[in-house]
Amino acid sequence: MKKILLLALAVLLAMPASADAKAVKLGRGKAYKISGGSTFSQNQKNTDCSTDADCGSGKKCVGGFCVDKPECSTNSDCAADKACRDSKCVDPCLGVSCPGNKACLADNNHSYICRGDACDGVSCADNYEARVVDEKTCCCEALTCPSGQRMENGSCVSICSGVSCAEAYNKPVANGDSCCCEFDSSYCSGQGQVWHTLLKKCVSYGPGNCPTGCSGGCTNGCQECKEGYYLTIEGNCGTCSSAIPNCAACNGTFLGAECVQCQSGYTLTADGKCEKQEITCPDNCKTCSSSTTCTACNSGYTLSSGKCTVSCPSKCTTCDSTGACTKCNTGYTLDDGLCISSKLSLCKTTDTNCCNCTGGYNLSTGKCSDGSYCLMFNQKYY
Repeated sequence: MKKILLLALAVLLAMPASADAKAVKLGRGKAYKISGGSTFSQNQKNTDCSTDADCGSGKKCVGGFCVDKPECSTNSDCAADKACRDSKCVDPCLGVSCPGNKACLADNNHSYICRGDACDGVSCADNYEARVVDEKTCCCEALTCPSGQRMENGSCVSICSGVSCAEAYNKPVANGDSCCCEFDSSYCSGQGQVWHTLLKKCVSYGPGNCPTGCSGGCTNGCQECKEGYYLTIEGNCGTCSSAIPNCAACNGTFLGAECVQCQSGYTLTADGKCEKQEITCPDNCKTCSSSTTCTACNSGYTLSSGKCTVSCPSKCTTCDSTGACTKCNTGYTLDDGLCISSKLSLCKTTDTNCCNCTGGYNLSTGKCSDGSYCLMFNQKYY
């Protein structure tokens, strides 16, 4: 105690002498003088708070001082799948190692369980099967669905669930294993139109007002167009040639017309167009449809099976390329390239009359009695 008093006296002697110098009273007294003359009791402490309300959000009053409020004190301060550790709410599986490679799962009671997978121990109803979604989720999925229902994300829902019908159709109706949108027959008539049963839409013409080129009636909309026309997606009949130049016949598709035959003198290309084709006609052809088929012949030639042949003389069945007859019609005889009647024969002449007739005929005034002319007359055949 003497050493402490001597030390305090040395401190006082070292302090400068001034009017506002701090004074300290040593000894067993109850009060101590500190700068400026303020005093505090030996039994009094410097404090920040008296209640938690004095500390504000996230703080609490502990022993008169504001300190950070812990996240938890007990498990009840945490969510059911969390546990309170070191004043923090954490996954109860944190740091846990389950035996046999089993998975650690929170049990919603601030603790954990170890099991093989999320479906370990799960029992599903009849016609359902347990399926692991992830390490913490197991779902019971339907194996099959009863009539009137369909599978969606592993569960059975109404066959018409999520189905909406287009305009002009009634609400969807379940029909066994199908969901049907039935057409409202009153819709088109209310619009002054008719229902096109082929295109499945309303068209703006009636039975007595069929579009040009339509083949048949229009009670249910034009179903078929005449040759050279095609059915458009509007239910009208468009001309093939206006859709595809030089097209003679076409079909209608949702993309437009599709040419199937071009006009004469044009060829259908691979991309569906009609292009003019330059054709070299066969010999002796005046016009042709291809390089091997004539449609008309030059003068002196006859068309036969698409070819032009030399015209044969009268009464001649066939002839050679020069026009000389090689076979005569029935009742005629071939003589030096010409066909003569089989009833006539050669005769000599001295002037202008025949001198002889074939057997069975009499010569009369230079002619045979049956009225036939002589075979030879002045050395010329007739």
